[in-house]
Amino acid sequence: MEDYKNLSEEEMLQAENDFLKMKMMLEKGAMLGGPALEGQFGAQVENFFLRRMMEFEDMLENCPQVKVFDKLGRPDHIPPVDAIPDEELDEAWESLNGLLLRSGVELWVDNPSVGKRELYRFVVEELFEMDMDDVRIPGMYQVFCYDEFYPDPLYSNSRIAEEECIRQILHPPLYDLFMIWKEGLRLNEHRGLSGQQFIELIQAREQELVEMRLKKCWAETAVMEGDKCVVRGKYALPPIEGETERTTRNWEVVMEQPYEGSMWYVTSVVIEGISF
Repeated sequence: MEDYKNLSEEEMLQAENDFLKMKMMLEKGAMLGGPALEGQFGAQVENFFLRRMMEFEDMLENCPQVKVFDKLGRPDHIPPVDAIPDEELDEAWESLNGLLLRSGVELWVDNPSVGKRELYRFVVEELFEMDMDDVRIPGMYQVFCYDEFYPDPLYSNSRIAEEECIRQILHPPLYDLFMIWKEGLRLNEHRGLSGQQFIELIQAREQELVEMRLKKCWAETAVMEGDKCVVRGKYALPPIEGETERTTRNWEVVMEQPYEGSMWYVTSVVIEGISF
């Protein structure tokens, strides 16, 4: 304690901040700080932030659980989905979604094929009976994601293949793999690759890929073949000088799911027209 008597007020606050951060990391699993944030805030601002975080974490631990329907005030004016005519569906969904938001509940959906009628049905028939934290903080929402309850591997794998695999390869520089991959990768004619070997083959063609000025790629089809999902698509080359038509070439990404409910792993990538 003698050591602390000689500290300035700023240094005392900083020592308390270090203690609070350590406490949160050990008790709550928090990940705080880092070189990018050091020195950006004074000790007093950081202390205020840490204390509020501790209070919030303690509140969540002791927060009661309620049904979503109870959180909404047990409304009695919501008709079942089958009773809503198509021409009234937009208004019914906007009303229901507005009630959710005003009550601190937010429903996300990523899959564009999921329509308003299905979302309405999901809320009334399923979400209403789910548990949530009864937190009462203005502006804070508990988020439910429709796709977690009704995953569509064809849609999600198409996005992974296009955005986390092909687009990353065709738009260098590539420093790491954003996709989830499985050892023994294939890249065109190269098979049995480690993740690092996969990256190095792409990096060796980095200048060629830059000069190709590839601007666009997209997925076209996704099909299930046993425990595999095969996503096929195209990428576009810039038009030749004097022409308006773009040349397109094919790509294919194969993904595997080791067991039901597990993640999907990329196992094979074939990109037409590029020699890796």
